[in-house]
Amino acid sequence: MKIYYDSIGDLLETQFLSGLANQRTGIGISEHITLFCDTEYSEVLGFTIFSYSKLLKLPAISTTELMQQPEVIQERVQKLFSKSPLNRFFRLTENQIHLTDSQLSELIKAA
Repeated sequence: MKIYYDSIGDLLETQFLSGLANQRTGIGISEHITLFCDTEYSEVLGFTIFSYSKLLKLPAISTTELMQQPEVIQERVQKLFSKSPLNRFFRLTENQIHLTDSQLSELIKAA
């Protein structure tokens, strides 16, 4: 796993796998969170969070962008968030996502 945090831009990027160039995609979860996965939405490659420290202060973030996707994609993405590695960093409920800071803060300090 690779992690990068830009404190000036308040941007957090995490990469678990690189994936094949023609078989990866990004999907907006919210205005500030983008998930990267394979084109089948079955394997997580990484995620990016804009305004990371600001989002940590919020109890939850609306998943407005994910809710605009077709239902089949929503279901596949929800499944990705329910298992490792994403469930170590996020908790996805109905139309909201919650950041679980304990893992992320420790990784940022170590990066």
